[in-house]
Amino acid sequence: MHTETVGYISINKDDMDEIREAINNCDLSDLDCHPSEIMTEVDPKLINILKDHIITNEDARTLLSKCDIIKFYT
Repeated sequence: MHTETVGYISINKDDMDEIREAINNCDLSDLDCHPSEIMTEVDPKLINILKDHIITNEDARTLLSKCDIIKFYT
């Protein structure tokens, strides 16, 4: 059995395009979910791109150390 831990990050609707672009630039999957949400794998490169303006430094550390999946929601 494999268990995945999901980190939930609240975002502004205006940030969705930037997050999707960062996911594409990191060659990650945009996992299927509700249209007002974005879900993808936790990846250090993605976290670094979004850190400081969409993800706080504290959230970035938590995501990298404890989570497998990120779910951005509006």
